[in-house]
Amino acid sequence: MVLVSPSEPKSIKLALKGKAIVHPLPEEYGADFLLVTGQGRAAVQRKTWDDLLASLEDGRLAKELLLMKRAQVAVLVVEGYLECTSEGNVITPYRQQYTKEQARNVLRSCQLVHGVMVERTENPQDTAQAILELEKWLRKPEHRSLLVRPKRTEWGTRTDRDWAVWLLQGFPGIGPTLAEAIFDHFGEVPLRWTCRFGDLLKVEGIGPKRAAALWRALELPGPAPVGEDRGHPVGGSGSRAPRRPAMAAPVLGARPKGRSRDRGGARGQKGGGQYAQNRLLGTQAPVRRLPRLGCRHHQAGRR
Repeated sequence: MVLVSPSEPKSIKLALKGKAIVHPLPEEYGADFLLVTGQGRAAVQRKTWDDLLASLEDGRLAKELLLMKRAQVAVLVVEGYLECTSEGNVITPYRQQYTKEQARNVLRSCQLVHGVMVERTENPQDTAQAILELEKWLRKPEHRSLLVRPKRTEWGTRTDRDWAVWLLQGFPGIGPTLAEAIFDHFGEVPLRWTCRFGDLLKVEGIGPKRAAALWRALELPGPAPVGEDRGHPVGGSGSRAPRRPAMAAPVLGARPKGRSRDRGGARGQKGGGQYAQNRLLGTQAPVRRLPRLGCRHHQAGRR
């Protein structure tokens, strides 16, 4: 919402194309316009060069700068061009004379000392357009255009020379010549991911497709990473558990290592070997031992 002071000329109000409301509230902030957005309030003061220098003499500018600090954003719009003589003096209808340097220093003081942003416009219509643009800019929740690095239309790979030169220039002190020298020396981008593939999938905003593109950018061409250490690149966000190494098949009749006697009794009995077979096969039933020929139990049975 844009509020405009009743003292503003009709040409400004018409240039705002019906998007402003005439209200005295901006004057409480020492401004001609008050922009009310979700990010707060912005006080905008409009001045021509003649009015700026006149307000500097009568003290209005100092008072307005203090009132504008009540708003979250303070903007001084200087309208028109500064007319000077060949000697560098500003042409004004006032008795006080200013040089071009002094006039520019006034703007520098407003911005650097008082924290008031200064914008320049050409005429009242341009000022109205600038105010509407500022109101639209303030309605945005965040401004990150200057933080975003220019991107290529397609992802390259670590062995792509053009992409490698572009990537290496993101490091401090590396220009195109040094970036080319680094690539020519190593034959690739000498960088690797220090995280696991599955860790990329845990980052908010990175899905399997984007994670796979990021991974391929710094990894050598080959099969996609699979496993607990790397995660699953495409088709899911989980990771596969590693397979256990296959165990050798048991040898029937073999005695377990590290045991001098089996659990069946004395060393060398046939029952001991059968017991070991049952353990390897998972059989828990006890082994029935037959008596030896010629022993007293056998002879007793024959009687």
